[in-house]
Amino acid sequence: LVNNVKGDKFRSEELIWDEGRKLFYSNQRVYVTTPDGNNVDGMNFEAPQDFSSYRLTQGSGEVNMKEGLSPQ
Repeated sequence: LVNNVKGDKFRSEELIWDEGRKLFYSNQRVYVTTPDGNNVDGMNFEAPQDFSSYRLTQGSGEVNMKEGLSPQ
């Protein structure tokens, strides 16, 4: 389990540190929970060393929409 300064929580069976690129990655499923209740998961995870952002593929989850937004 890893937490970033925004309060996001990252869970996975495997997180690998790439010292040369200064990022974490995983080919295993990664689960992300945000403080506002969003829950997403996906594969092929990458994040910089401070977990300030992240990227994943084959994602799914539940995301809370702010009032007034409409799907495009």
